[in-house]
Amino acid sequence: MKASPVTGWFKRASYVPLKDEAAESYHDSDSTCSSSEGLIGGVHGKSPNSRKHIFPLVHTCIIAIYTAVYLILLRRGVIAARSYQHKVWSPAYEAVEKIPQEYQGQLRIVSPYQGPPSPEVDQAWKELLQYSNIRVSGEDLRKVNKTSIPMPGEEDSYWVELSVVHELHCIKRLRQYWFKDYYFPNITDEERRLNWLHNDHCLEILRQSVMCHADVSMITMTWEPTSVFPAADFQNVHECTNWDKLYEWQKERSRDLMAPGVLVHPYLASII
Repeated sequence: MKASPVTGWFKRASYVPLKDEAAESYHDSDSTCSSSEGLIGGVHGKSPNSRKHIFPLVHTCIIAIYTAVYLILLRRGVIAARSYQHKVWSPAYEAVEKIPQEYQGQLRIVSPYQGPPSPEVDQAWKELLQYSNIRVSGEDLRKVNKTSIPMPGEEDSYWVELSVVHELHCIKRLRQYWFKDYYFPNITDEERRLNWLHNDHCLEILRQSVMCHADVSMITMTWEPTSVFPAADFQNVHECTNWDKLYEWQKERSRDLMAPGVLVHPYLASII
């Protein structure tokens, strides 16, 4: 078995028995961390000047070992995630934990968020988005050169929404439009026009988001016994954000701003 750079260095060191404890010292002719004087020999009557060369050599060896270990860990990806610097600030990064997660990729996926309209499906979407409105500090906003509506009755606290929540809202909206007779019955022509604009906006937001995050996990191909065409296997593992952890982070910072009387327009003086 080939020794690692660190263990190989230690194997080259050799031990020479002491012939005379008073006059001889440990000697390692191969190691760069040794000298002809020896660590012990410097104490037993050797010139004081020789000891001045020992400590720089020891320090050099320690630095070399730490550098080798760092390079090994970097090559294996152990510290790669920690060295990444985010390009855009968000306080939510403290709750972002990347985990491997397998998608449900079959044609018929069982999920509480899909299927025909029902109270159960609507409740699942309501719970998914219930902590959309969260508070951040003024410092958080200054880091991205933005401002926002202050949280009523709170100091240095501002209303924001995470982009992922808006994207989930868009998916919910498109799903509802798929069942427009159920969710939008008896709407006027103007409401239908605004509805179409809203949906077109959502589609473009989702396109930008997909290309922005660019999931590069691999989709494999397979042959099916009932078709001459190859089929894609979408049931693969992806690098995902731990949604439960991010959801709890939002919950701790959320506030129901849509409750009656909470928000007041500063110019029109109307209460939402």
